[in-house]
Amino acid sequence: MHVYSIDKDIRRKVIVVIFGISIFISIIMKYLLSVPIEFIGECIKKVELLKILLQIGNVLDVFLDIISAPVIYAILYWWFDKKLWKTEYINKVLQIPDLNGEWTGKAKSSFGDNNEYTMKLTIKQTWSKISFVALFPDTNSKSESNCASFFIETNGDKKIGFGFVNRSREVSAQQYDGYNVLELDSENEIAGRYFNNRDNSAFGIDGGNKGQFKLTRGTSGKLFKE
Repeated sequence: MHVYSIDKDIRRKVIVVIFGISIFISIIMKYLLSVPIEFIGECIKKVELLKILLQIGNVLDVFLDIISAPVIYAILYWWFDKKLWKTEYINKVLQIPDLNGEWTGKAKSSFGDNNEYTMKLTIKQTWSKISFVALFPDTNSKSESNCASFFIETNGDKKIGFGFVNRSREVSAQQYDGYNVLELDSENEIAGRYFNNRDNSAFGIDGGNKGQFKLTRGTSGKLFKE
C-alpha cells in the first residue's frame, strides 16, 4: 500500500482534533488515577524489594508517561486510520469514499482490435494508505498502483486518479506505465478511463493506448452514503 493525497485540508484537521482529544483524555486519566497511584506508591514503600526498585526507577512515573498525550494520540490515530474513518457518521463528515473490496467488470482498450476483456480490481484502503491491484485473466497481466489522489468536486462528485505499472506473464509482453481516473456512479459501481504508454505501433497507433471500464463491487467494503 502507498499514501494517497486528498484535495481538501481534511487530514490536518483530523490530526488537530485527535491530538486535542488525546490531551483531554490524558488530563482526565491522570486526574482520576492520581489517588490510586499515590496509594499504590505508599504500599510499594512498605515492601523492601519493591522499595528498592522504586528507588532505581520510579515505576509509577513510567506508568504516567504511558498515559501521556503522545502515547494516547498514537493509539487513537492507529484506531482512526484502520477503523474509525470509515464508520458511517465519521465518514459523512470526511466524505472520503471507502473503496475496500473486490470490483469486477469489463474493460475495453484501443490496443489491438479494441478488444473487450474481463477486469478484476482489488482495492485495499485505510485513512492514510491505499492500493489498487488489477488482474486481467484474458490477457494474463496485472497492474499495480504506485500513487493515488482523491478529488471531491464542488457538486459532491468523487473522483480518484492513480498511476500504475502493468506487468504481463507473456514472454513477448512489455512492461508499461499508465494512469486511471475512476468516477463513482453509485455505492457499488465505478466507471473508469485510462491511458498508458504501451507500444501499439503494430496496429498503426502512436502515443500509447486508452480505454474505459465499468466495475461493480461484489464483496466487503462500503462507500460513503449521501
